[in-house]
Amino acid sequence: MIRRGLYSVLMFIGLGSALAQAGQQHWAFEVFLDDRAIGEQHFTVRPEADTLWVDIQARFGVDFLFFNAYDYQHRNTERWRGNCLETLEAETDDNGTRYRLRGSRRDDGFHLEVNGEPSLLPACVMSFAYWNPAILNQSALLNTQDGRLMPVRVATLGEETIRVNDEPVAAERFRLEAEDLTIDLWYAREDRRWLRLESLVEGNRLRFHLREHDGRVAALP
Repeated sequence: MIRRGLYSVLMFIGLGSALAQAGQQHWAFEVFLDDRAIGEQHFTVRPEADTLWVDIQARFGVDFLFFNAYDYQHRNTERWRGNCLETLEAETDDNGTRYRLRGSRRDDGFHLEVNGEPSLLPACVMSFAYWNPAILNQSALLNTQDGRLMPVRVATLGEETIRVNDEPVAAERFRLEAEDLTIDLWYAREDRRWLRLESLVEGNRLRFHLREHDGRVAALP
């Protein structure tokens, strides 16, 4: 079912990896299903003392004939300290199914509530934060839509040269698998910047193109 595959991938979009050393920045991604634009996702990153705030907004819609067959909206604010999630607030409307997450890190673990139901996760937990290549070393990642801690497997697929803004960039390609989700990720070999994401959803190719970075056009091929 294409709806299930879409939201599994869409909820996990991240940023570029060098942000912790920069000032506040903004990214806008356009999302395509095959060659059809289906929505966009915006990110704002704010360093503050020894933490990093990440604000995410997303909206996607897939039309079939004259009907909106699928609609997805997501808002998420995360605070990070190093590679550990400190706090989380997220709200999602997945085609009428609503989720509200609230979480914070304490001495005994990461306390999470999903629609008011509490759970306790490991103290240092990471979400599907593609902006931080440390996710490639994890055995489980937090789904910030519905609160599941999902086992993940990561495989190294080798080096490739890809084009970013019409310039060749040496990249490393990885494949991340979580339950029925398979995502390919490309990171710059030089500094591990996140460059590209692709996934197959029920036989359709899902692609994320960087449309704008702080007002500068920066389209991925």
